[in-house]
Amino acid sequence: MGESSADGEIVSTKALRELVVDGVRLRQDLIGSGDNCTGTVLWDSAAVLSRHLAEVPVAGKTILELGAGCGLVSIKLAQRGARVTATDGDETVLGNLQHNLARNSVADKVATAILKWGAANLETHRDPFDFIVGSDLLYDPAQYDALLATLGALARWPATTVCVAYRVRHPDAESTFVDAMQSAQFVIESITSDPQTLIRVVQFRRSSSSANSVVLPG
Repeated sequence: MGESSADGEIVSTKALRELVVDGVRLRQDLIGSGDNCTGTVLWDSAAVLSRHLAEVPVAGKTILELGAGCGLVSIKLAQRGARVTATDGDETVLGNLQHNLARNSVADKVATAILKWGAANLETHRDPFDFIVGSDLLYDPAQYDALLATLGALARWPATTVCVAYRVRHPDAESTFVDAMQSAQFVIESITSDPQTLIRVVQFRRSSSSANSVVLPG
């Protein structure tokens, strides 16, 4: 028997649970994370992001995942030939992620690292990435400034695409975040939204010149 999370998703009441999503075996640890288990539970936005990226050619591309959590997105990307670096800010979450990488035979294809958001923490991450991706990165508006600093520091190349999937929880704050991205010369390439789950996928690209503002749909 399970119970609903704050977002209405069903999770197991047991501490450990394995599930299979799109052929990927994932272990969830419902008491392992110090931050309400958010990093060790699979959320719908990760599955939505994974499906979105399935339409993008990624073989041979360098991809950084922020807030990788259980690892679904990184695993699927690695299985398709991408060179992936999966990061999270929590050591317990990273340990569970590494377990899932090994469980799906991609541990040798995905680098893992602790990455705490904020420009001061990015000195070791200097390599260019073709894509920077993440799901539910907008969960906590208090972290938006640090996330913006991270994206600004890591997406320094015009060819870098940033793709974020998130459940709409704080519409005003999320719109402000997108405005701030555009002020930092990120151009919105596409916006898709699932009306049933309220999960939105926004894709940005760094621009060397100013661009017209794009307003998020209501």
